[in-house]
Amino acid sequence: MIRLTEMAATVLFESLRASGIHPNWGLRVKEEAGTFKLQLDTPRPNDRVIRRNEAVVLIVDRTVEEEVGNALIDLEDDLEEPQLVMRKRLARAAPAWQEATEWRPLMAPRYVPAN
Repeated sequence: MIRLTEMAATVLFESLRASGIHPNWGLRVKEEAGTFKLQLDTPRPNDRVIRRNEAVVLIVDRTVEEEVGNALIDLEDDLEEPQLVMRKRLARAAPAWQEATEWRPLMAPRYVPAN
């Protein structure tokens, strides 16, 4: 399942609203040329939709979600400019006291703050 952190959901929601995008439109996770991108779109019947304040924020096609698996979209703000990143959770060997997963970047679309 692709999840969205609260910070990423807030950034996407505010950017869409500041851009004047209708609340029924959101950003679709799309695979293109071996990478994942976000594209403005409307939900389709088989999509999973993440909403914020009743507005569409993120649209995930079930096929893409199955391909990606367990992933998290977050705001990476320790860079020169904040960016959205999608990280996939990978199982790895670890001692019992450690979490046996790590996050690997999958997507990094540029985030341009709304003025």
